[in-house]
Amino acid sequence: MIMKKCLFVLGTLMMVHPFLYSQFVVDGLRLENNLLSPPMGFAPVKGVAVPFPPWTYFDFFVTNNAIFYFEQSKPRPFIITKKDLVLNENKYYTFELEGTFASMANEKAKYVFIAGGDIIIYDHLPGFGIMFPARTSTFPPVPIKDTDIPFMNIFWFWEDGIESISASSALRERRGKEEIVYDESQLRETFFGMMDGFCYFNSFKRAWAEGVQGDGIGESLLVNFTSETDHVMILNGYVNLRNMDLYTANNRVKKARIVSEDPFFSIEHDFDDVVKFTQVDFPEKTRQIKFIIEDVYKGSKYQDTCITSVFLKQQAHYKTHKYFRPFVRDMPEYKQRVDKMILMLKENGYSFLHTGE
Repeated sequence: MIMKKCLFVLGTLMMVHPFLYSQFVVDGLRLENNLLSPPMGFAPVKGVAVPFPPWTYFDFFVTNNAIFYFEQSKPRPFIITKKDLVLNENKYYTFELEGTFASMANEKAKYVFIAGGDIIIYDHLPGFGIMFPARTSTFPPVPIKDTDIPFMNIFWFWEDGIESISASSALRERRGKEEIVYDESQLRETFFGMMDGFCYFNSFKRAWAEGVQGDGIGESLLVNFTSETDHVMILNGYVNLRNMDLYTANNRVKKARIVSEDPFFSIEHDFDDVVKFTQVDFPEKTRQIKFIIEDVYKGSKYQDTCITSVFLKQQAHYKTHKYFRPFVRDMPEYKQRVDKMILMLKENGYSFLHTGE
């Protein structure tokens, strides 16, 4: 699979404080107001210069009705509105932009867009625009020899808040002499940092697929977290940005039951049948859940029910590479950065933005 760079979004602000405005909502996709993505930033390291100007620390910034997409080489952001996000035949959100780095001549570049919780990722659709070099590189990347540039040989997986996952079953299939296993290990190591980019999506791994006959009703994942949490993030279905038809070809979870023993709760969650990061909120914090499949969306080709990733939203104490750190909402710097972003946009002519202060 491939790797996708992350983004951040910002929508239109009315005469209210930006942290009190409504969510960005379109066709089952909900993004928190004033979302900065990726939830990661540069950490100050003595003697190491930050390679980008402040507004490109993030790819996207969300408020209400628009998404501001920033490119390092562009002085002004691109605006993506709700009508610009279109579901393709494989249930991925896509959008088009003209004048981006990936655009060819005067044509629009086409992108795939996956979002939810605290993160947004994107990549250029196969066959359109300029592919990221990482798409065709060895994974993990081979270190560059004889370089003294600090960022050139960095590679690290994000901490995902998961201590362990065990599955009730896993699909095994043979391709010639090779056995391919779709076990629970495929649910981890979803995001990574590389060189001076701190958010890529790992499409070199597979998905978890249950391994029983039929649709996998009753099959389960037992998830242990590194600390108490009030949520879990699920990337439902088989998400592969080089082979996007795998999502609709395989089953996806339609309904699941989430059970915690300590404290006890048992809840149901209905999943939308689109490619997005789904946040499942808990009634109480817990360190362990059992995720049980109760119903599925049928695949067009296979009966295997798949999940691509299980993780938690980033926390301030999570470990990264020494040059980077999580950047999350409960940090005072987060609101400061939001206010600076709004001010910067207003100074560049976006007069509809207002901080309410």
